[in-house]
Amino acid sequence: MEDQLEALQLTERIEGHQLDLDARLFEARHERGFAARSAGIRWSIQPLSDTSTDLFSSLKRRAGRTSASPPPAWAELLEALNLAEEAHQRGLEELEALRQRMYARWHIAANDKEVIEEPFFQAYVVPVRHQLTRTGRLHLEQEPSLVFRARAEPISFEIVSRQCGQYDLYVEVLNEGEPFDLEDEYDPSNWTWVMEFRNCCDLELSESHDVEVVTPDEQWEIHNEGITYTVRALAEGLSLEIPASDDSLAGKLASALAALQDAISAYNATPAGRAAPYVLSRMPAAPYWEAANPVLLLTGEAARNDLAQDRAGSAADDDRLACSFVDAALDLRALPEATITTLANHLAGLGPEVGSAWKEPPWSPLMMHWYFKIAPSAREDDGDYDPGQLLEHYTLETQAVDQALRPGHESSFATDDSIYSGISLLTPSASREVEERITLYLQHELLPAYYAAHGVPAEEQDQGYLAAHVAEIQAWYLSQNTPEPGTEDPVFTALWAYGELQKTPCLAQSLGNFNDVLLLREPVMQLKISDPLAPIEDPDDWDAFYADTVRNAMAGGFQRRPLTLDRFNALRSGAMSITSLWLVDTFGQVKEVVDRETPGDIDVITTVDQTPPAGVYHQVLLSPRLAQPARLRFEWLPADSAVARRTNDHPETNPVCGFLLVNNLDGALAVYDKAGRALGSIDRTNTWRTAPGSGGRVRMGARGRPQFANVHLQRVVEHVLDQDEEFLKLFLSTQRTALETIDPEAYAENPSRALLMARPVAVVRAALTLEIKGPPALDPTTLVDDEDTSRRIEALKIPVRLGEFSQLDDGLVGYFREEPAGQRSYTYGDGVFYSPQARAVGHALIRTYGNNDRSMYMLRTAADPAQHVTMLLDPRGQVHATTGVLPSEQLRLSPEHYSKALAAMEVSFLTAPILTDRGALRLPVPKEAGHTWSWVTQEATGDWAATSAIAPVNPRAAFSAPQEVREGWLMLRRSADQDN
Repeated sequence: MEDQLEALQLTERIEGHQLDLDARLFEARHERGFAARSAGIRWSIQPLSDTSTDLFSSLKRRAGRTSASPPPAWAELLEALNLAEEAHQRGLEELEALRQRMYARWHIAANDKEVIEEPFFQAYVVPVRHQLTRTGRLHLEQEPSLVFRARAEPISFEIVSRQCGQYDLYVEVLNEGEPFDLEDEYDPSNWTWVMEFRNCCDLELSESHDVEVVTPDEQWEIHNEGITYTVRALAEGLSLEIPASDDSLAGKLASALAALQDAISAYNATPAGRAAPYVLSRMPAAPYWEAANPVLLLTGEAARNDLAQDRAGSAADDDRLACSFVDAALDLRALPEATITTLANHLAGLGPEVGSAWKEPPWSPLMMHWYFKIAPSAREDDGDYDPGQLLEHYTLETQAVDQALRPGHESSFATDDSIYSGISLLTPSASREVEERITLYLQHELLPAYYAAHGVPAEEQDQGYLAAHVAEIQAWYLSQNTPEPGTEDPVFTALWAYGELQKTPCLAQSLGNFNDVLLLREPVMQLKISDPLAPIEDPDDWDAFYADTVRNAMAGGFQRRPLTLDRFNALRSGAMSITSLWLVDTFGQVKEVVDRETPGDIDVITTVDQTPPAGVYHQVLLSPRLAQPARLRFEWLPADSAVARRTNDHPETNPVCGFLLVNNLDGALAVYDKAGRALGSIDRTNTWRTAPGSGGRVRMGARGRPQFANVHLQRVVEHVLDQDEEFLKLFLSTQRTALETIDPEAYAENPSRALLMARPVAVVRAALTLEIKGPPALDPTTLVDDEDTSRRIEALKIPVRLGEFSQLDDGLVGYFREEPAGQRSYTYGDGVFYSPQARAVGHALIRTYGNNDRSMYMLRTAADPAQHVTMLLDPRGQVHATTGVLPSEQLRLSPEHYSKALAAMEVSFLTAPILTDRGALRLPVPKEAGHTWSWVTQEATGDWAATSAIAPVNPRAAFSAPQEVREGWLMLRRSADQDN
């Protein structure tokens, strides 16, 4: 029943699919437990589409758009732009992290009445200023012509406010108009402005700098090595302006954008560009995922809303309260005494059966004040995380989308619980959303038959019919089915759930800021940063000065109050329980739902996966989640680059390196380039044989090994050739077994002649990176001692499962894990081929899930660099990457990356020896519509000769002519008329 109701709410994710519906439902349900968080944007190059809305213009016959690809040079420019965009986004995230670190330490100091002095300023404020200068400030705009322009803008720092006693000294130094003293640290110009340049932009002024007084007491300019820094006296205080820098992250991003935009504009000005112009466009980058806050749903008497029930009980069809009518003539303009007397008499005569009298305020719940406790897994104290903690206590099964607690590991839960609290507004929207989904489902699956059976007029078949006749509809449905259906019937489940929703009051809301509280940083409304007790006019007291620098460095950012008395939980795990819950209604009434002394008296129902086993005193199991937004970045790598560059929308970054095809007749492995042209094969003796007619596509190296244009395809072939015949046999068998469980939804979209003989697999490369949004969160409890620690959450090992052998649409056959070997090279590390399938192979270099081999899981941490893999993939299918702690990621090749190659792929068979009539070639070959068979041989000169003159064999067992022995290749090719 739980799965059926979940499916109703996730119909958008599974509609339109025919395969793997259960798996898609589980993945969608798992993903719904997360909230997407922005990761910035990524840039792409798109054809300029016709955006005209004029009807007559749209009806005009236009010349078709040319199929020319964007210039190859744009691929590098687009990559450089996206790398600059990512660097700028990371800079902003690091800036925000430094600001929160600074505010947390200032908040602690203010609460403890610490004196803020120079060490605090250098340790917390200066890093924020330096990061802001390194990141820069970007101004981006799009012109009406769809051209993007960007520039880095100056950055201003408020050095000292007018209220501070040091203001006059800073102005006095500037008004002198003399260069600052760079040597004497006791000179006022040194410990004011020389120090401010170090603090703001990490700049040491040169000996040749000078100070120009533009307007005394108002504006000054400091000239240093050709750069002018302006100081202005604003209403708030003195402001130092740092000019925009091309070396800042914003400056580099603006330069990269200008380079690509100028290239596109130049191309669009050419005849080819005018016929098929391109534009830059912005798209959301792959998001980070933050674990959703737990949702508390209340039912029963406490969730009852008297006002809502009064409305429901007395409302007319138009949802208005019923009223009592007065049968009297009233003068409402002057309200004379007679009118008032008439109204009073009428109201006094109303009996108790008319209207309703409130003897006490009705119950109308508005908000809840909750307390809950968490017992994290394997976190008895507040120390660093053990890197293997997740692996020790949780498991990711071969077909699961989430990690589950290992049996018996409930004992790892901390005995010292952490207590958290908060306030959330209540809403009935959860039950209404489910009710709407059920209504839509029943209107499609059940009500048409009911209307027809009972002759319900069309004008009565409206939205409210189901609610008014649910009991009759349910009774009719049960009478139509023998035996009576149960919860295995989705229609019965929907009817039952609808009836329960009609009579069960429900209120729900998430436990807001759950993850922030676990990280001990509560987002609450705060007063602006200041030190009201500081003597602001005393030039010898710096408390107000430093408080102002903190406020200026925060720049209006959101302030999160540090919670220093709880345990820092960067990994959400273990179990939780509601310890206390109060409801507050519209009239200020309070109802205690969960008594702190006896919290176990309340029934807590949760999902099957989160229900604790018997003997656990907690109410809800917490699936392991990172408290900070994170993502598993799963991206293609371009085939024509050995560097760690990722693919983008440019066709030059096609990730397909080539194709492999298991020749079941010869027991060989055929190799094709990315265009589908045959390169050769590895025969059953593990010997390389160059394909006939391959031309210069294959060169033989010094060791007699083939060399291809694509180094990644060559590496796969060399690895196979380095092994023995037994490996090749099992390698081919492993591919055949994997392909037996792969049947993509797009199987009919790309027919090819290669598919007539076997299933070609694409050789592709991808990168996996586990990333946390911004730097890892810091434990604020250690900031008291000025120590920064993330409790080493970035070193936590998280398993990654590649491929889903139980899903037909997952096309992964297997993969090699790459290990760097120099700046532009790599190896396959231990040389193992990992294939996601249940059958054990029995070879040290081929591993599967057989025998419960846990090495099939890659272990990644947030501190690790990207893990590159070389995959063998049915190009029509997708490939999954699953961690359990994050939503599953999928990659799918675009048909333009492989469809032409599959269509052009030719299949050849080494046919030797054959006995045939001398001077004639007689072979039994099947007829294939649209294709012809060719016989290819190699001449004594080394040239290749091909003929299609293949005669039929003599069905009689007799030698009709002198015989000869021949050898060559049979090749299936598209007919000339098919090519035309």
